[in-house]
Amino acid sequence: VNLRAPTLKDGMVYFCRDSFYANATLSLYELDENNKKGKVILDKVTSNQCAVEIGGGPWWNTWEDTSRMKRVLKFLIRLPYRWKNLLRK
Repeated sequence: VNLRAPTLKDGMVYFCRDSFYANATLSLYELDENNKKGKVILDKVTSNQCAVEIGGGPWWNTWEDTSRMKRVLKFLIRLPYRWKNLLRK
């Protein structure tokens, strides 16, 4: 599927190509206070119903990345789990 994307010079133009036929694998772990992997929540869960970008700039080659989260946001996301653990004690 050809999609329009915002550009600095030309506004919305056909700039990237997406597909809805992709495979993904996801692993999810709890993290301790020092960002070390803890208990496994999901391990190598797969799906064949994924949307991916398959072409267009400015990345013309394959790439892989890791998500990052600022410390304050990470604290807020973990808060319900910490609270639940405190109530258990």
